[in-house]
Order: sequence, then C-alpha cells, then structure tokens
Amino acid sequence: MKTLLLLLLLLPLSISLSAQCMSGDCDNGNGVYVYPSGNRYDGTWKDKQRVKGDLFYANGDHYTGYFKNNERHGPGIYRYASGNRFEGIFTEGEKVEGKFYYVNGNRYEGQYADNKKNGRGTMYLNTGDTLSGFWIDDEYQGKPDYAGEEQETFVVIVGVSDYKNYKDLTYCDDDAYAFRSFLLSPEGGSVPSEHITLLLDSQATRANILRAMRIQFGKAREQDKIIFYFSGHGGIGAFCPYDVNSKEGSNLLEHKEIKRAFRRSKASNKICLADACYSGSIRKKGSDRNIEEEAAAILMQIELEAETRDDGRSDARVAVFMSSRGYENSLEESDLKQGIFTYFLINGMTGLADANNNMQITYGELFNYVNNSVSRHTNGKQHPVLQCDQCSDAPFLYLQ
Repeated sequence: MKTLLLLLLLLPLSISLSAQCMSGDCDNGNGVYVYPSGNRYDGTWKDKQRVKGDLFYANGDHYTGYFKNNERHGPGIYRYASGNRFEGIFTEGEKVEGKFYYVNGNRYEGQYADNKKNGRGTMYLNTGDTLSGFWIDDEYQGKPDYAGEEQETFVVIVGVSDYKNYKDLTYCDDDAYAFRSFLLSPEGGSVPSEHITLLLDSQATRANILRAMRIQFGKAREQDKIIFYFSGHGGIGAFCPYDVNSKEGSNLLEHKEIKRAFRRSKASNKICLADACYSGSIRKKGSDRNIEEEAAAILMQIELEAETRDDGRSDARVAVFMSSRGYENSLEESDLKQGIFTYFLINGMTGLADANNNMQITYGELFNYVNNSVSRHTNGKQHPVLQCDQCSDAPFLYLQ
C-alpha cells in the first residue's frame, strides 16, 4: 500500500516534467506545448513542428516570430530577460541581420554570425556617437578597407597537405599558393592581399576556416564576389580540415556549413572551387560501412543552389566547381607539382578557356576547358563537376 501511495504521489511530478500539449492542436493547428526544460510554445503547428508563434523560455527570454524545423527561422523579435531586444532575421536558430536594442539606450544595426556582431554594422551609442564599419565577434574593427561602387572580391583559400591524424597529401599547399598568386596578379583581378585569407596545413582547422569565412564574406556588399577554394581530402557531404578525426569521421567541414556561410553574405556572386581528394577510408561515426561503398550513387558536390533569402532577395549566382565526381579520386601529379584540377583551372583562367577570344571567360567555357583537359590528362579517371543555375553564358572572368 505504501508503495502504491508513493507511486501516486510521484505521478503528477513525472507528468509535469514530461513534454506535453497543454491545449489546442499541437499537430496541425494552434496549440500550447510545454517542454521538460520549462520552455513553453504558444502558436501554430504543422506536422508537429512549430511554424509561427511565441516561445517563452524558462530563463525569462521570449521569442516571437517564425520557425523552420522547430528552430527560429525568418523574421522575429527576441526579448531578453535583461531587457535587451533583437528585431531582425534568424536562420537556423541564429541571428543573421537586424537591430539590437540595449537597455542602456545603445542600438546596433547590422549583420550577425554565431549570434555575435560579425560583418557590416553600426552601433549608435547613447552619447550620440556612432561606430560604423566592420565587426568581428562583437569587436569593432573600423571602417572597411575599400570604397567606391566597383565590384570587390573576398576570398578564403585552404590547402591541407600535412594532416594532424590522417594520411598526408603532397601538393595541396602548392595548389593554394598558386591560386592565391593568380588572384593577386593582374590576370586574376589584382585582388588586394587583405581581401584574401590563406590557411595552410595546421592553420586550416575547422574553426579557423569557419572564422575566416565569417570575416571575409561578411565584408562583401551586394555587388561583390566571394570565393571559397579548398584543396585537400574530401568525403561525402564534407571537406577534411587539418584536425579531422579520420576514425570517427568527425570534425569535418560540412558542405552545409559552407552553404550557410554563403547565404549569410550579401554578395551577389558566390563561387566554391574544390580540388578535394576523395577520402575513401573515413568512416561515419557509428557505421561499419566505408564511405567509398556509399559513394557510387552520390555526386560529391555541394548543394549550394541559388535560393530565396529570408529577406526576400534572391542570390544572383551561386556556382560550385568540383574537381571530380563523387565516386572518383581527385588526382595529384608530380610532374605538374599540383593537383591536376587546379593546374588546368588556373591555366584556363589565364586565357586558355576563352574559346571565342572575346577577352571574357564564361562559366561554361571554363568548365568545358577544365573538364576536357582533366578527363584527357587522366585517361577518363577524373571528371570535374559544375553546379550553377543557368550560368553557362555568364562571365566568370574578364581578361586584361
């Protein structure tokens, strides 16, 4: 009897700690749902997922706005228990762009990444002063180092030959150096060195790569171009930074993270180039299947399709140029002292890809030149892949 009485006393407590729909329709409709953490959602549901409403946090914070996959996504207002308030755009749970109102009267308007001020923005101080320019991890960096309306290019280049805990490659750092040198040259557009971040070997950790993309891509305006170049090991859905855990397949630089960095940037022209050797022996955590066994049916390419931004503007162009198909290796060659893809990529950009000699290289011309050259040079063992929505005739590069 005592045991039964104890169970009856504990029953209400166990129920109160479990997630439950308190009222309404929490599947498809309007309903109130309480979570074990103490958070409470009051709003619209579709297929048991939050769509639009109010999320009250146990710590006193309160979010009003839209959701996607149960995360804050789209326009919304986040009110902090401290009295601070953010009004703007969220993507996958994180602030992207908007206004932050401080209880002391300060106000920030601009870009965010990782829920910190990152990119272009202005802080309006309660003293009447303003700090307008570029921000990195909540720290003001001053005004951007460029001016005018001409297109600027911002680049992150990664080359990993010497891996921390994985088999080394030979020429990936040389590939990265060569690509940087081309961009610095008049033929490559004379990109200012401060607009290029080069990460080699031990510098190219996952954290450093993501930080570099936040910094460089955050500087770009709508008329600008951003480029991400990677040379190193690759796997299905990811690239392998210096500190990848090859046994578990963890600490990868996932393609979706690059996609997220691209989407955050205001640039209208976004390019991802990868000479990524296929790392067939990396295993997924918790799986006995070798990735190489799964790769035959999957193209190793980043799904960076041009898609509508949360603020209603559409990306003008997103191009992904990969060195090989998903089931192929990307080869290096000692005679060239480079990856074969990068070698022909740079040769093509210097003018060899200009098929009609009009001093302009289109995406289609560059792909045709590189694809034909790589396929022929490797006797059909390697075939580059270009993914770009209706960009075949669009200019990739203007020759000097």
